[in-house]
Amino acid sequence: MRNQSKGKKSDIDFLNQYIFNCIRNNILSMDEMLLSAKKQIAEIDNKIIEVENLKKIRCKLLGVVSSLDKSSESSQDFSKILSLFKINNHYICQKIINKIKNESPCISSLQFDCINTEDVIACIKQLIDEKVIRSHNQILSPGEFFQDFEKILLQEV
Repeated sequence: MRNQSKGKKSDIDFLNQYIFNCIRNNILSMDEMLLSAKKQIAEIDNKIIEVENLKKIRCKLLGVVSSLDKSSESSQDFSKILSLFKINNHYICQKIINKIKNESPCISSLQFDCINTEDVIACIKQLIDEKVIRSHNQILSPGEFFQDFEKILLQEV
């Protein structure tokens, strides 16, 4: 019973302090005080939402730290995937990737309208160097990082 009256006293103390602060800030009518309280509640609610979003991001960042902090083997894999972001001419690479997804084309058969053959060859070389695709007897097929690079390309769309 005593705790309840103490809680109510705290509410009355807060109310008195709130009214005092309003008067000090030249908020004199009850309607203005009510409006001010509602505005502060909305601001607090927005900050709570912001903090909840930051908590989600924090949790994801902890996952990133955990992934990157693991053994050197996994950081080598990460380094390899990171190098995929350095590949140039994504438009041409996307065309090559799509072609390889649907068939196993011969290097010499890869020709696209309005794209210079030298640019296609340069992209094929990049993709082979980064193990996105592989070439065996001039036939192209998916490489070790084919799906990883495909995901990177999809994020750009």
